[in-house]
Order: sequence, then structure tokens, then C-alpha cells
Amino acid sequence: MYFLLRLCVCLFSCASLIGFALPSTISGIDLRNGKIAEISTMAVEKKGNVIVFLSSECPCSESHQSTLVELAKSHPEFTFIGVHSNKEESVESAKIFFSTEKNKLPFPVIEDKNQTLANDLGALKTPHVFVFDPKGEIQYRGGIDDSHEASRAKKHFLAMALDAMVRDQKPATAEMPPLGCVISR
Repeated sequence: MYFLLRLCVCLFSCASLIGFALPSTISGIDLRNGKIAEISTMAVEKKGNVIVFLSSECPCSESHQSTLVELAKSHPEFTFIGVHSNKEESVESAKIFFSTEKNKLPFPVIEDKNQTLANDLGALKTPHVFVFDPKGEIQYRGGIDDSHEASRAKKHFLAMALDAMVRDQKPATAEMPPLGCVISR
């Protein structure tokens, strides 16, 4: 039974990527300030976009926030967008979590109310990262690194992908499994 469930999830996530085009703007309520956020995904004069699915309750997601802050600051060539899609986490608790000084990120975190973006991309866990090039093609998807706890990571997949793209190269690793808590639908 478990195998069938994993197979269905894999098929769903693969099927959802066929024909997916990153919309020119992503909009939603910015959980940091409660206002509508219209984020352009057009990578004009940028190397691409980083979309990362986050949770207000997942320890793995929380442990990687400092890594995301560092990467967003050290890679201004990319537009970072945080997405909260977990149906079992209330929007109010997510607003409180992402607006505290400890959990503040230097990029918008929007609410994906109906899990539309999560479903379209096949996002499975938090954190789950998708890196797009300026044409809107996925160059990397998966975990931020190789550990549930950022401080124990030995391989930094997202950093390596961004560094490669800054050098106008394809990331050596295009996909790794995401680690963390399942995005409930």
C-alpha cells in the first residue's frame, strides 16, 4: 500500500510538471504584512527565480530559514519567493510566525490558499525548492541541502545550483529529494 501511495505521489508530481509554465506574476497575501503581494517572475536582468515552500510548524523548514536568508542576500541575481501551502496550518498562525523578528525573511512569503502553486509544481515537503531560469524552466528542484537540520548539512544543493547559474552553467545536480514535513492538502 505504501509503495502504491509513493508511486501515485511521484506520478502526480511528474504529471503536474508537464506543460507547466511559471506565471509572469505570482500573487497572494504576503504573510509578513497581510497585504496583497504581486511578485513578478519575469527574470529581467536576473538569473532566475527561487520558489521555496515553507511551513510555520515544520522544524526542518524553520531550521533552514537562516540558510535562505544568507542565500537571498548573497545571490541578489535571483528573486526569492516563499510559499506557504500547508492546509493544516492556519493562515493566522503562519502570519504570526513569518512576521516575528526571529523568522523574518528578506523576501515575500505568500499564502497559497488552495495549494494551486504547490499542486502545479508538485511540491511535496517543506522546505521544497524550485529554481527557474529566466525562461521559466526548472533548473533545480528538491531540498536545500542534505540534512533535516541545516547546521548538519554536508552538501548544499541550492547554493551549488545558484552558484552554477551565476556562472551561466546548468546545475550539476538538477534534482534531489526534499526533506522535511509533508505539505498537507
